[in-house]
Amino acid sequence: MTQQSDCQGCIQKHDCQEIYHKLCTTKGPSVAIKAICAFLLPLLIFIAVLAVFEKFPLKITDTPQLQMLINVAIAFSATIGSILIAKMLNKKLHRNS
Repeated sequence: MTQQSDCQGCIQKHDCQEIYHKLCTTKGPSVAIKAICAFLLPLLIFIAVLAVFEKFPLKITDTPQLQMLINVAIAFSATIGSILIAKMLNKKLHRNS
C-alpha cells in the first residue's frame, strides 16, 4: 500500500514497473546447486574431518587443548584444499564447455 502511494508522484513510475516486470519474468538456471557447493559443502567437509580426527586422534601430544588445535588446523587445511580442488575443477569444466 505504501509503495503505491510512493509511486503516485514519481515521474519514472512506468519505467520502474517495466523494469520490475522484466526482472520477474527473466528465466535463468537455478543457483541452488552452486550455493550448496559454495557454502554447505565446505562446512560439511570441515565438520566431517574434525569428527574423524576427534574419533581417531593422531596422538601427537598429550595436551588436550593442543590436540584440539591440531585437529582444527587439519580440518581447516582439508576444507581449504577441497575449495581449491573445486575451483580447479570448475575452471576445467568451463574451459571444456
